[in-house]
Amino acid sequence: MSSISLFTPVSFEAGSQGCTQSTLSLLSNYFNIGEEHAVVVKGQDPAALAQKVKLVKDAPSTLIVALKIASYILLLPLALILFVAKCALQSQYTFTIEKAEKPEKKAPRKKKDPPPASPPSSRGSSPTPTGSPPLSTPPSRHT
Repeated sequence: MSSISLFTPVSFEAGSQGCTQSTLSLLSNYFNIGEEHAVVVKGQDPAALAQKVKLVKDAPSTLIVALKIASYILLLPLALILFVAKCALQSQYTFTIEKAEKPEKKAPRKKKDPPPASPPSSRGSSPTPTGSPPLSTPPSRHT
């Protein structure tokens, strides 16, 4: 089995995370702009420093990736500190790849139906599209 690189994002199972693991997951997610991340296999000792992971493919949103890259540029000093923290936290563990999973296919989005076209109407001779009679102007009062 091979091990993952420092740049491969790692996530742990929700609920069974310690402070170190949840911080590593959060920082890994912040720096994840790729299409693959490692998920720690369930059923292992959460305190163990050697963990088996599965590589999972996902499709990050283009908007989220753009915002992350913009934040790296705008917040460069903070991003460097966070990256050093991620490196320090991830260096405590040894992750080995177990088996890659195929990404789940999403159902195609349905297009919205266009609104029904209203028939052309001539003024005062046919009802309005809602079926009510046309509005008429009230007679003006001259005193």
